[in-house]
Amino acid sequence: MSIEECCYTKKVARRPRGGDAIPDISAVMPMPEEMLRLLRAGREPRGGQSSGFIGPRDLHGVAREGDAGPMRHAWLAQTGAPRARAAAAEMTASRLRDLSSIALPPAGAMRLMRQELLDAGYPWCTVGRVFVGINEDYVNWTQSGTGVLIGHNIILTASHVAPWDQASWWMRFVPAYRDGAAPLGQSYVQQFRGYKNSDEIKGSDYIVAKLYNPLGDALGWMGTHSFGDEDNYKDVPWQSIGYPGDFFMAQRPALQPFVAVEDIDDDDGGLELETTPFTSNGWSGGPLFGWPRGVTGPRVAGVCSGREEEFSFWDFFTATHSVFAGGSQMVDLVKWAMANWG
Repeated sequence: MSIEECCYTKKVARRPRGGDAIPDISAVMPMPEEMLRLLRAGREPRGGQSSGFIGPRDLHGVAREGDAGPMRHAWLAQTGAPRARAAAAEMTASRLRDLSSIALPPAGAMRLMRQELLDAGYPWCTVGRVFVGINEDYVNWTQSGTGVLIGHNIILTASHVAPWDQASWWMRFVPAYRDGAAPLGQSYVQQFRGYKNSDEIKGSDYIVAKLYNPLGDALGWMGTHSFGDEDNYKDVPWQSIGYPGDFFMAQRPALQPFVAVEDIDDDDGGLELETTPFTSNGWSGGPLFGWPRGVTGPRVAGVCSGREEEFSFWDFFTATHSVFAGGSQMVDLVKWAMANWG
């Protein structure tokens, strides 16, 4: 028996704190002027054009060709150990209870190791906050999560974050989002494809989304990876980044280092990668990534689907996990996107 909770942040419609002002990008990350112009573009609101379900038959063949590897441009400084600091200024649970628009974190989800990410180098710059709206004002979003660049114009995020079955919708990706600003630019989403999921914890809880503005041309992107031997997932010291509502009101990126995969379940063609319970609302779509042996660069193994409590009738013990959706099906979906949109 299990209790499941998806981890996107819902919000009462209101204007985001701090607006969407973009500071001098060149001061955050020096790069060629052409790339700076690219990042300064993409501010004009644009609605989504299409969405759709993709099944295994759609991925057969074309997804087996091509690469789902990472890209780090020459001007991007790579930092294996990011600049981060202990989140001593995290809001207390008592303060959070006064904020009706932000859900309280689940029991045990606040971890002392959770850090405030300060680094804008590669690959940390590829992760950002995802805003979703089903209106036409492009300001009042209905929910938010986390996403990661996995192609020059493609992001990967959780399916339950996406606005399925909506006549009018928009999504906005802001890499390195911080305190209402877009220090490394932003882009609206043109279309998305993937496995439809609204509110379940699933091993196939992921979509790919095509951006109007190809942010990856300036910021690079992470690769994706799956293992033939599932035990290999347990040998990598993973990390994860998210924008949970209980961490600076989702205004700053949270980094969870040293994440271990404790158990793996086959589910709906994908894999549920179960870890220690550190995620909370807003972490949905946040990547579980690391540097596996035998492959180049940082690789995403899964995206956050939610948190799950499982009760065992055999020993009357309840185990709580954060669950990340991954597996070869996710990698195939990324390859499909790169073949059709890249």
